Amino acid sequence: MTSGGRNQSIVVLHYTTGLVLLYLSLRTAIHAFGGGGSRHGAVLGAVEALGAVLFLVPRTLGIGALLLLLTLGAAIVMHGLGGAFRGDLLVFAAAVWCVLANRGGT
Repeated sequence: MTSGGRNQSIVVLHYTTGLVLLYLSLRTAIHAFGGGGSRHGAVLGAVEALGAVLFLVPRTLGIGALLLLLTLGAAIVMHGLGGAFRGDLLVFAAAVWCVLANRGGT
């Protein structure tokens, strides 16, 4: 793959990951704040949404990525303790890490 193609693929991964995580985290926070989940889930969803917004802005990508990696890690642990394996959260964390590692291309 050419350098330009690689950069374009990272940009697509960046914005797709950020937008999907923003949508899912807002959905989680709204559901939990509305009484359909735990307070921990509500706070985690809200912090994850903030991380997603920061991740989408090139100047704040680094701090957003850090917030996302922390909240995704916490969500993986929380779901794991509840007996659920969430492979999708691992994929999201890998995508965030990939974008962070290649942020010169965004």
